[in-house]
Amino acid sequence: MTESHKTVQNIKERKGFVVHIADAKHVVEADFFGIASGNNMKDKFEKSGLTTVKSDLVDAPIINELPIAMECEFIEYQSDETGMGVI
Repeated sequence: MTESHKTVQNIKERKGFVVHIADAKHVVEADFFGIASGNNMKDKFEKSGLTTVKSDLVDAPIINELPIAMECEFIEYQSDETGMGVI
């Protein structure tokens, strides 16, 4: 993920994020999140057909239909010649 991705912009702005693990029933929806760009498709989440509830721990949504959600606090964004990452 580069800083031009909507995901990175949201993580840095909100200081938190949720990592979800999809099950086999939702592989198409999970794949859609990786293919569609939030910068170009403002209603990206609505088009997925999934629903959310606000996390109690971070300023990010939890996807109701996905079985695992890890709520994470943003520490820093690192980028260099070997790659990039969110800590």
